[in-house]
Amino acid sequence: MPKQRVEFGCKWFDVVVQDDKYFIVKEPKEINGAVVVGVRRFDGVLHVAMVEQYRPAIGESSLELPRGRIEDGQDPVDAGLRELNEETGYTAKPESAQIIGKLHTNNSLLASAVMIVFAEISDTPQGELDGEVQVVSYYKPEELFGLLGTKITDSHTIAGLTFARQRGLL
Repeated sequence: MPKQRVEFGCKWFDVVVQDDKYFIVKEPKEINGAVVVGVRRFDGVLHVAMVEQYRPAIGESSLELPRGRIEDGQDPVDAGLRELNEETGYTAKPESAQIIGKLHTNNSLLASAVMIVFAEISDTPQGELDGEVQVVSYYKPEELFGLLGTKITDSHTIAGLTFARQRGLL
């Protein structure tokens, strides 16, 4: 059994030292977030909902899939649908929502994972935006795959798009 001690702790995470040589960030939940690949059709053509928001850690805006924390008592699908609504103003068709993958965003440092959710977006906006997002836009899947590594560098987004494509959803 590895020897562990908490070096630093706050309400969001603990920094744990394991065997006096590894630093691990542990969040309260093993699955702490959900990323949602939300799709809708415009004139019969599939598009993916994307949001642009400023990320202080990288000092710039990031084009990414809607995502967020899983609240207490919430399952990953419900969290993904809530985030879709909060960040885009749209709801999803509940029967279309499904988990399509699991992602450890940095498994050398972070102990937690996020779930990737796929959902079809309803046609009518039904919600107030949470104020975190600067821009909501829709892209054809092939446009998004052309932006990977340049305009899209967020690992959650790259994984979400890849899982959806692998499953034939994009």
